[in-house]
Amino acid sequence: MLAYLAVYPATVLSAGDSGPVLHLEPGDVRDGVVRDRTGNGHDARVFGTRRVAVGKGHALEFDGVDDYLVVPDSPQIRWQKFSIELWADPADGSHHVVSKRFNEIRQSYLLQIDQGGRRFYAAVLGSDKSTENWIELRRPPRSSRWSHYAFTCDGRWLRLYINGVQEIFKPVGTLPDIGRQPIPYINSPLEIGRSFYAPKWNWYRGRLARLSAYRRALHPEEVEAIYRRGHAVTSVRSRPDTRSRPLPKKRPRPP
Repeated sequence: MLAYLAVYPATVLSAGDSGPVLHLEPGDVRDGVVRDRTGNGHDARVFGTRRVAVGKGHALEFDGVDDYLVVPDSPQIRWQKFSIELWADPADGSHHVVSKRFNEIRQSYLLQIDQGGRRFYAAVLGSDKSTENWIELRRPPRSSRWSHYAFTCDGRWLRLYINGVQEIFKPVGTLPDIGRQPIPYINSPLEIGRSFYAPKWNWYRGRLARLSAYRRALHPEEVEAIYRRGHAVTSVRSRPDTRSRPLPKKRPRPP
Protein backbone atom coordinates (compact mmCIF):
# COMPACT_ATOMS: atom_id res chain seq x y z
CA MET A 1 0.00 0.00 0.00
CA LEU A 2 1.33 3.40 -0.91
CA ALA A 3 1.05 6.11 1.69
CA TYR A 4 2.79 9.09 3.26
CA LEU A 5 5.48 9.45 0.59
CA ALA A 6 4.61 12.42 -1.59
CA VAL A 7 5.73 15.90 -0.59
CA TYR A 8 3.21 18.76 -0.68
CA PRO A 9 4.39 22.12 -2.04
CA ALA A 10 4.10 25.08 0.28
CA THR A 11 1.17 27.28 -0.70
CA VAL A 12 -0.35 30.43 0.67
CA LEU A 13 -4.14 30.47 0.61
CA SER A 14 -6.47 33.31 1.42
CA ALA A 15 -9.53 32.57 3.53
CA GLY A 16 -11.73 32.75 0.45
CA ASP A 17 -9.60 30.21 -1.42
CA SER A 18 -9.23 27.68 1.37
CA GLY A 19 -12.86 27.07 2.37
CA PRO A 20 -15.37 24.73 0.75
CA VAL A 21 -17.22 25.80 -2.40
CA LEU A 22 -20.00 23.32 -1.62
CA HIS A 23 -21.31 22.18 1.76
CA LEU A 24 -24.47 20.10 2.01
CA GLU A 25 -26.06 18.68 5.13
CA PRO A 26 -28.50 16.24 3.46
CA GLY A 27 -30.44 15.71 6.69
CA ASP A 28 -31.38 19.41 6.61
CA VAL A 29 -33.83 19.21 3.71
CA ARG A 30 -36.56 21.83 3.32
CA ASP A 31 -39.25 21.82 0.62
CA GLY A 32 -37.35 19.24 -1.38
CA VAL A 33 -34.06 21.17 -1.34
CA VAL A 34 -30.81 20.89 0.62
CA ARG A 35 -29.27 24.36 0.81
CA ASP A 36 -25.60 24.94 0.10
CA ARG A 37 -24.25 26.32 3.38
CA THR A 38 -21.33 28.10 1.70
CA GLY A 39 -23.65 30.69 0.20
CA ASN A 40 -22.46 29.86 -3.33
CA GLY A 41 -25.92 28.74 -4.36
CA HIS A 42 -25.09 25.11 -5.15
CA ASP A 43 -28.36 23.90 -3.68
CA ALA A 44 -29.27 20.25 -4.21
CA ARG A 45 -32.72 19.21 -5.40
CA VAL A 46 -33.93 16.07 -3.63
CA PHE A 47 -35.67 13.22 -5.46
CA GLY A 48 -37.01 10.46 -3.24
CA THR A 49 -34.91 9.69 -0.12
CA ARG A 50 -36.12 9.68 3.46
CA ARG A 51 -34.99 11.98 6.26
CA VAL A 52 -34.04 9.97 9.34
CA ALA A 53 -32.94 10.89 12.84
CA VAL A 54 -29.53 9.44 13.71
CA GLY A 55 -27.62 10.11 16.93
CA LYS A 56 -28.00 13.81 17.68
CA GLY A 57 -28.57 14.79 14.04
CA HIS A 58 -30.29 13.81 10.82
CA ALA A 59 -29.31 12.13 7.57
CA LEU A 60 -30.88 11.17 4.26
CA GLU A 61 -31.53 7.51 3.58
CA PHE A 62 -31.22 6.31 -0.04
CA ASP A 63 -33.11 3.15 -1.01
CA GLY A 64 -30.80 2.09 -3.87
CA VAL A 65 -33.67 2.21 -6.39
CA ASP A 66 -34.50 5.77 -7.39
CA ASP A 67 -33.29 8.18 -4.68
CA TYR A 68 -30.80 10.91 -5.55
CA LEU A 69 -29.82 14.60 -5.30
CA VAL A 70 -28.93 16.96 -8.15
CA VAL A 71 -26.76 20.09 -8.03
CA PRO A 72 -27.01 22.18 -11.25
CA ASP A 73 -23.86 22.64 -13.33
CA SER A 74 -21.58 25.57 -12.56
CA PRO A 75 -17.95 26.54 -13.29
CA GLN A 76 -17.32 26.13 -9.55
CA ILE A 77 -18.03 22.39 -9.73
CA ARG A 78 -15.91 21.82 -12.86
CA TRP A 79 -12.82 21.12 -10.82
CA GLN A 80 -9.23 20.47 -11.87
CA LYS A 81 -7.86 20.38 -8.34
CA PHE A 82 -10.37 19.42 -5.69
CA SER A 83 -11.37 17.52 -2.57
CA ILE A 84 -14.63 15.80 -1.75
CA GLU A 85 -15.28 14.66 1.81
CA LEU A 86 -18.39 13.08 3.32
CA TRP A 87 -19.87 11.16 6.23
CA ALA A 88 -21.65 8.06 4.97
CA ASP A 89 -23.14 4.80 6.18
CA PRO A 90 -23.31 2.66 3.00
CA ALA A 91 -25.30 -0.56 2.92
CA ASP A 92 -23.96 -3.73 1.34
CA GLY A 93 -23.76 -3.62 -2.44
CA SER A 94 -22.27 -1.44 -5.16
CA HIS A 95 -22.93 2.25 -4.66
CA HIS A 96 -22.10 5.29 -6.78
CA VAL A 97 -22.16 8.17 -4.31
CA VAL A 98 -21.00 11.17 -6.40
CA SER A 99 -20.70 11.60 -10.16
CA LYS A 100 -20.50 14.26 -12.86
CA ARG A 101 -21.43 12.75 -16.18
CA PHE A 102 -19.36 13.31 -19.31
CA ASN A 103 -20.97 10.87 -21.76
CA GLU A 104 -22.85 7.58 -21.82
CA ILE A 105 -20.00 5.58 -20.29
CA ARG A 106 -17.66 8.08 -18.65
CA GLN A 107 -17.79 10.49 -15.72
CA SER A 108 -15.61 13.59 -15.34
CA TYR A 109 -15.25 12.49 -11.73
CA LEU A 110 -16.75 9.65 -9.73
CA LEU A 111 -16.83 8.31 -6.16
CA GLN A 112 -18.04 4.81 -5.38
CA ILE A 113 -18.29 2.95 -2.06
CA ASP A 114 -19.00 -0.79 -2.25
CA GLN A 115 -19.83 -3.65 0.05
CA GLY A 116 -20.64 -1.78 3.23
CA GLY A 117 -17.60 0.45 3.00
CA ARG A 118 -15.06 -2.30 2.22
CA ARG A 119 -14.19 -0.89 -1.21
CA PHE A 120 -13.59 2.79 -1.97
CA TYR A 121 -13.13 3.69 -5.65
CA ALA A 122 -12.67 7.08 -7.30
CA ALA A 123 -11.72 8.32 -10.78
CA VAL A 124 -11.16 11.43 -12.87
CA LEU A 125 -11.41 11.50 -16.65
CA GLY A 126 -8.28 12.07 -18.74
CA SER A 127 -7.85 14.74 -21.40
CA ASP A 128 -8.36 12.12 -24.15
CA LYS A 129 -11.99 11.92 -22.94
CA SER A 130 -11.84 8.15 -22.59
CA THR A 131 -9.16 7.20 -20.04
CA GLU A 132 -10.30 6.87 -16.46
CA ASN A 133 -7.53 7.75 -14.01
CA TRP A 134 -8.71 5.65 -11.09
CA ILE A 135 -7.68 4.78 -7.56
CA GLU A 136 -9.06 2.00 -5.39
CA LEU A 137 -8.83 0.87 -1.79
CA ARG A 138 -10.07 -2.42 -0.34
CA ARG A 139 -10.44 -2.88 3.40
CA PRO A 140 -11.83 -5.44 5.87
CA PRO A 141 -15.39 -4.93 7.17
CA ARG A 142 -15.87 -1.79 9.23
CA SER A 143 -15.96 -1.85 13.02
CA SER A 144 -18.73 0.78 13.08
CA ARG A 145 -21.38 1.92 10.64
CA TRP A 146 -20.60 5.58 9.99
CA SER A 147 -17.29 6.43 8.35
CA HIS A 148 -15.65 9.56 6.97
CA TYR A 149 -14.43 9.31 3.36
CA ALA A 150 -12.31 11.83 1.44
CA PHE A 151 -11.00 11.93 -2.14
CA THR A 152 -8.49 14.55 -3.27
CA CYS A 153 -6.88 15.45 -6.61
CA ASP A 154 -4.10 18.03 -6.88
CA GLY A 155 -3.77 17.60 -10.67
CA ARG A 156 -0.93 15.11 -10.29
CA TRP A 157 -1.93 12.76 -7.47
CA LEU A 158 -5.17 11.10 -6.40
CA ARG A 159 -5.55 10.27 -2.71
CA LEU A 160 -8.09 8.33 -0.63
CA TYR A 161 -8.69 8.80 3.08
CA ILE A 162 -10.86 6.87 5.51
CA ASN A 163 -11.54 8.16 9.01
CA GLY A 164 -8.83 10.79 8.79
CA VAL A 165 -6.07 8.47 7.59
CA GLN A 166 -4.48 8.75 4.13
CA GLU A 167 -4.68 5.15 2.99
CA ILE A 168 -3.35 5.24 -0.57
CA PHE A 169 -2.32 7.59 -3.38
CA LYS A 170 -1.74 7.16 -7.08
CA PRO A 171 -0.54 9.40 -9.94
CA VAL A 172 -2.97 10.89 -12.43
CA GLY A 173 -1.93 9.02 -15.58
CA THR A 174 1.80 9.60 -16.05
CA LEU A 175 2.00 12.79 -13.97
CA PRO A 176 0.75 15.20 -16.66
CA ASP A 177 1.05 18.95 -16.66
CA ILE A 178 -2.40 19.96 -15.41
CA GLY A 179 -2.23 23.14 -17.46
CA ARG A 180 -2.10 21.12 -20.68
CA GLN A 181 -4.19 18.11 -19.71
CA PRO A 182 -7.27 19.22 -17.80
CA ILE A 183 -10.22 17.07 -16.77
CA PRO A 184 -12.85 17.49 -19.53
CA TYR A 185 -16.40 18.58 -18.69
CA ILE A 186 -19.78 19.10 -20.31
CA ASN A 187 -22.87 20.93 -19.09
CA SER A 188 -24.10 18.20 -16.74
CA PRO A 189 -25.20 18.37 -13.09
CA LEU A 190 -23.39 17.00 -10.08
CA GLU A 191 -25.37 13.94 -9.02
CA ILE A 192 -25.35 12.50 -5.52
CA GLY A 193 -26.68 9.01 -5.07
CA ARG A 194 -26.44 7.79 -8.65
CA SER A 195 -24.34 7.61 -11.84
CA PHE A 196 -25.07 6.52 -15.40
CA TYR A 197 -23.22 3.81 -17.27
CA ALA A 198 -25.04 2.78 -20.46
CA PRO A 199 -27.59 1.38 -20.52
CA LYS A 200 -28.57 1.88 -16.87
CA TRP A 201 -28.31 4.00 -13.75
CA ASN A 202 -26.35 2.83 -10.71
CA TRP A 203 -27.75 3.85 -7.34
CA TYR A 204 -26.47 4.48 -3.83
CA ARG A 205 -28.05 2.56 -0.95
CA GLY A 206 -27.38 3.74 2.56
CA ARG A 207 -27.27 6.98 4.51
CA LEU A 208 -25.48 10.26 3.91
CA ALA A 209 -24.99 12.97 6.52
CA ARG A 210 -22.65 15.53 4.98
CA LEU A 211 -20.89 16.27 1.71
CA SER A 212 -18.40 19.09 1.18
CA ALA A 213 -16.16 19.99 -1.75
CA TYR A 214 -13.12 22.24 -2.13
CA ARG A 215 -11.42 23.62 -5.24
CA ARG A 216 -8.06 22.43 -3.98
CA ALA A 217 -6.51 19.27 -2.56
CA LEU A 218 -6.79 19.19 1.22
CA HIS A 219 -3.60 18.27 3.05
CA PRO A 220 -3.60 15.12 5.22
CA GLU A 221 -3.67 17.10 8.45
CA GLU A 222 -6.71 19.04 7.20
CA VAL A 223 -8.58 15.83 6.39
CA GLU A 224 -7.71 14.45 9.83
CA ALA A 225 -8.93 17.64 11.52
CA ILE A 226 -12.25 17.48 9.64
CA TYR A 227 -12.67 13.86 10.68
CA ARG A 228 -11.86 14.59 14.32
CA ARG A 229 -14.57 17.26 14.42
CA GLY A 230 -16.98 14.42 13.76
CA HIS A 231 -20.66 14.84 12.99
CA ALA A 232 -23.89 14.88 14.96
CA VAL A 233 -25.01 11.54 13.48
CA THR A 234 -22.11 9.71 15.08
CA SER A 235 -20.70 9.86 18.56
CA VAL A 236 -17.22 9.33 17.16
CA ARG A 237 -14.89 12.27 17.73
CA SER A 238 -11.56 10.60 17.21
CA ARG A 239 -10.77 6.97 16.61
CA PRO A 240 -7.31 5.53 17.23
CA ASP A 241 -5.39 4.21 14.26
CA THR A 242 -5.63 0.45 14.92
CA ARG A 243 -3.46 -0.68 12.03
CA SER A 244 -0.57 -2.90 13.01
CA ARG A 245 2.74 -1.14 13.58
CA PRO A 246 6.23 -2.53 14.21
CA LEU A 247 7.11 -3.05 17.85
CA PRO A 248 9.66 -0.60 19.31
CA LYS A 249 13.19 -1.85 19.62
CA LYS A 250 14.20 -2.93 23.10
CA ARG A 251 16.74 -0.71 24.77
CA PRO A 252 19.74 -2.49 26.33
CA ARG A 253 19.81 -2.48 30.07
CA PRO A 254 22.50 -0.30 31.65
CA PRO A 255 25.46 -2.24 33.08
